[in-house]
Amino acid sequence: MTRPCIKRLNKLVKISRKTTMIIIVICVILVTVVTLVSLFSTPEQRIKGRIEALAHEYYEEYYFDKFTSSIPERNRETLMGKYSEHGFSEVPLRQLLLYENGKHADEVDEIGRYCDINATSVRIIPDAPYGKTNYHVEYKYSCNF
Repeated sequence: MTRPCIKRLNKLVKISRKTTMIIIVICVILVTVVTLVSLFSTPEQRIKGRIEALAHEYYEEYYFDKFTSSIPERNRETLMGKYSEHGFSEVPLRQLLLYENGKHADEVDEIGRYCDINATSVRIIPDAPYGKTNYHVEYKYSCNF
């Protein structure tokens, strides 16, 4: 081999060693972060987070469209304004899990281990300007963590 080839080869070896070390360090950091998160993530945090996600999905992807499609556009703001005071009827957790032919039925056992799916509920309250993402949710938990 010629000298320039050896120099290039040595340079490539150094670069590959540095790259390998960087990848190893990144993997160690990721494993540490995942381990710490799993140690400090309690069932309460996981279940409440999942219920919150279910409530948002239910309203934004299902209820809002069904509700607003039955109201003439000119009356929508007035009617939604009436609901902005007290919100819609409470929606039991069972309904959040089973709407659209049991969309989240696979989660009933896990969430049901901690929460009463009939007594736990959410109330969705629309906020002006009454769009699909203009709302807030009140949660009523009946859970044992």
